[in-house]
Amino acid sequence: KAKDESINFNDIKILTQTISKQVDDIGKLVDEFSSFARMPEAEIKLDNLSQTLKESFDLFANSHPKINMKLLSKSKDIYYQFDRFQISQAFNNMIKNAVEAVINIPNPSISVDLFEYNHQIKFIVKDNGIGIDENKISKYFEPYFTTKDKGTGLGLSIVKKIIEDHGGFIKIEKNINMAGTTTVVTFDI
Repeated sequence: KAKDESINFNDIKILTQTISKQVDDIGKLVDEFSSFARMPEAEIKLDNLSQTLKESFDLFANSHPKINMKLLSKSKDIYYQFDRFQISQAFNNMIKNAVEAVINIPNPSISVDLFEYNHQIKFIVKDNGIGIDENKISKYFEPYFTTKDKGTGLGLSIVKKIIEDHGGFIKIEKNINMAGTTTVVTFDI
């Protein structure tokens, strides 16, 4: 196209931007496939789970000021044996899913909580977004299943693997008394 003298600069600019965006999308896809295919060996050590969550929460709260985001767990630090990078990746993905569910609705709201109760650590993300199809809940963690136009279907598969590798359990539920979805991660301690 660049050799074609009849094409104008604006057309070349648009084509270049399209190519650049597609390359970025392919890069993200390759990264997700790589993460899913061979998750790096976890470096498990005693670390501050509360601090790791706060960093993930702050990332999204600061970049989405129009969403009413609440971090409910502020009372005390919770320590657990985990790989900081992997759990951070899981927290980011779950919060990102909530953000994507509420981003286009009026009065978007997300609450995030982390607490210890009855020999367990619970991490809960609740949103008032578009909700989930209860008939498809069992498929949400399957590789390549997605409800998003540009999703790879690997995000929750990777999250599930990370959580299970850390001795935890994850479930997604449709909210009962409000619109939206709740994601619950449980670690036994």
